[in-house]
Amino acid sequence: MNKKRSLSMVLIISMLAISVLLTGCSSVNTAQAADSIIVAKAAGQEIKKSYYDDMFNIFKVQQEQNYGPEIWEKEVSGKKYIDFAKEELLNSLIDETILLKKAADLGVIASQDKVDEEVEYIRQMFESDKEYKDYLAAQGITEDYVINSIRKRMVISNFINEVTESMDVPENELRAAYDSMKNSFISVKASHILVESKEEATKILERAKSGEDFNKLAAEFSIDPSAKENSGDLGYFSTGDMVPEFEKAAFSLEPGQISGLVQSDYGFHIIKVEDRKVLSFDETKTQIKDELLSNKKNEYFTSYFEELKSKAEVIKYMENL
Repeated sequence: MNKKRSLSMVLIISMLAISVLLTGCSSVNTAQAADSIIVAKAAGQEIKKSYYDDMFNIFKVQQEQNYGPEIWEKEVSGKKYIDFAKEELLNSLIDETILLKKAADLGVIASQDKVDEEVEYIRQMFESDKEYKDYLAAQGITEDYVINSIRKRMVISNFINEVTESMDVPENELRAAYDSMKNSFISVKASHILVESKEEATKILERAKSGEDFNKLAAEFSIDPSAKENSGDLGYFSTGDMVPEFEKAAFSLEPGQISGLVQSDYGFHIIKVEDRKVLSFDETKTQIKDELLSNKKNEYFTSYFEELKSKAEVIKYMENL
C-alpha cells in the first residue's frame, strides 16, 4: 500500500469516527454505508468499488514496477492505457464472479490443505519470512490477498475439472493425430562432453574430431556429474527434454556426427549423435492424448462459460470506476 493510499485510509477512518460521534450510528453501519458503491452486478452478486480499487492498486503497483509510471499515458485500442486497464480489470472481476458463483452453486470448493501447501511453497521461495513479507509489501499485497487468490484459483480450477472430467479423446482421433505429426516425433540418442572453458572445450573437440573415443573423453573430462558412470551417454531424448541450445544442435546432426562447441548456461557442450528414430504411436500416445484432451477441454469450457455468461445478468457502473 503506497503512502497516498495509506493517507486516504486514515482520512476515511477519521471521518467515520466523527460521524459516529455526531449521529450516534454504530461504526458497523457507517462502514457499510461507506462501502455501498458498486461497480458492477453479475449473476446476482455485487462487485464493490472498495474491492475493485484494492485490485486495481495492486495491478497499478506491479505495472509501474515493470514499465514505469509513464505506462498510463500510452494508448491501447484507441484509449489511454489507464482507461483500458480499468475496463479490462472490471471485465476480469465480472468473469471471476460468475465462475465463483456457479462453482458455489455446484458445491465446488478448494481444500484448505492444498491452499496451505501452495502458500508454504511460495514462502519457501524466499530465504526468510521477513524477505517474503517485504516482497509482498513491495507488490502492494497482503498475506490474506495471497491466500484468497490461491483459494479462488483452486476453486475455479476444480470447477473446470468437474465440468470437463467426462471428456475423452477416441482412439481413432489419436491415431489420426499421430499420422499427421509423425515426422515431428523424432528421438535422438546422443552422448556429450561438458566443460567450463571454451579453451578446454576447443582442445577436446579437436581430439574427438580426430577420432579419439568420444565416450572415454567424456568420462575423463566432462563435468557432468553422471559422466563418470555413463561416459557421457544420454540415451534417447525428444524435443523439450533438453535446454534449447543443446536440443537445436543435437537434432541438426546425423548419426555419427559430432557438433561444434555448443554454449549453454551450464558451460560448453560437445555432442555426438549415435542414432535417430521416429517414435512409435504407443510411445507418443500419452503425449498426444494430453495435448488433444487439453485443447478439447479448453474449447468446451470456453463455449460453456460464454453460455453461462450470456445467461448471467451483468450490469456495469462505469461512472463509479
